[in-house]
Amino acid sequence: MISKIRIKNFKQIIDETVELSQSVVVAGPNNGGKTTLLQAISLFALAIRAWGEQRIDKKSKASKRTGVAINLENVLNIPVSEFKELWTDLTVREKDVNPHGKTIARNIRIEIHAEGYTNDQFWRIGFEFDYGRDTLIYARLTNDEDGNPYIFPEILLQEKIGYLPSVAGLKPVEDKLEVGSILRNIGYGNTSDVLRNICFLLYEKSDKSHWKEFTATMEHLFKIELNPPRFSPSTDLLKMTYNERGKENIDLSSLGSGSKQAILLFAYILAFPNTVNLLDEPDAHLEVIRQSNIYDRISDLAKRNNAQLIIASHSESVLKRAFGKDLVISSFFGKFEKVNHPPYIISVLRDYGYEEFIIAKQRPYIFYFEGTTDYDFIKAFCKKLDKEFINDFFENNVYPYPVGNDANRVKNHFSNLRKFIPELKGFALFDNLGKEIENNQDGLLIVQCILAPVSTEHKLV
Repeated sequence: MISKIRIKNFKQIIDETVELSQSVVVAGPNNGGKTTLLQAISLFALAIRAWGEQRIDKKSKASKRTGVAINLENVLNIPVSEFKELWTDLTVREKDVNPHGKTIARNIRIEIHAEGYTNDQFWRIGFEFDYGRDTLIYARLTNDEDGNPYIFPEILLQEKIGYLPSVAGLKPVEDKLEVGSILRNIGYGNTSDVLRNICFLLYEKSDKSHWKEFTATMEHLFKIELNPPRFSPSTDLLKMTYNERGKENIDLSSLGSGSKQAILLFAYILAFPNTVNLLDEPDAHLEVIRQSNIYDRISDLAKRNNAQLIIASHSESVLKRAFGKDLVISSFFGKFEKVNHPPYIISVLRDYGYEEFIIAKQRPYIFYFEGTTDYDFIKAFCKKLDKEFINDFFENNVYPYPVGNDANRVKNHFSNLRKFIPELKGFALFDNLGKEIENNQDGLLIVQCILAPVSTEHKLV
């Protein structure tokens, strides 16, 4: 299990340290860094495998090693066309000045440091990655925070880190594949090409208890009876059917997207008993009620098998279930923060709901207004003044919050959130409340715009 990971110069992550637990949900907006975190862990896992397979003399200094070569074709879980895309701002080198005043090029290195426990044995390790060319990078052990070279912990080779994207569609036929090809397809995101293969691997295990657990779960969730997958040696094809409401032997491709997604999740977790499971939007295609139900089940399954679960999700239903039970991390454009301490649950969840807290953490400027037409008017006015940068700021940093004509609601809402988000700032705009409002809350400004008649004209007060 990975208990802490530090990532530097990887895609949009400049330098972040993330503490993890056995079950983790990473929540945030699109392009907020959720998948990037999973991909960084995947790169870390790739370095472990590469180092384990091609370890060189342990007595040599890590700083002097060329490193283990990693080819682009080996990077399955990170869809890039060239390695430069892994680096922040696509920048792999920077100019520096040596002690003699000469300008030289210096490599920028991706660094991933991690620590955790495997079979109750603590380990700590760090890798740095050097850009070689578009299709080649080098991974080597780096130094710890005290400047001492890391020593590769042999126990780490027992960690199995698996990445699973969501399913999309399903092919009508499926060739039987070897395990390596199955994992390669999963890594490339082609989960719909190997769904029957994953089920076949699970069914072929000598211990049928996992298959029975899997089929019982599907029957409970979707009222379908899954039949064992069958392999035809004459065609090298796999076939799998299910029974539903008196109808028998219906091909798996007839199932809805949500059912296929659930089959993928449970079959994968049971067929590949990874110690660390990286699940990218496992709630995709699932209706709201089943999202939380399935999250509960896979979280409990991971805990029973002493495995770790790290999930990237947009689902409010999943987040609500994870709060108070597991670890929730807010991801916002490459920055990560733990958000579900007990005080958050007691106050924010009780009074407003977890989603308001998450949004406020990610957009620490709240704009209170009476109705949505006011918000649209402000944006249109900025556009008219050719102030597009303000609109960009609104889109990326401001949490728009309609409150009607209620200044007390503004004060209470802002006060509750700011207890736990001290950097939060609020601005409230009203037409006319009919009374003076005291601005006595730190970080909150309430403004009234009153049109007062002056003879035949109007004056803005």
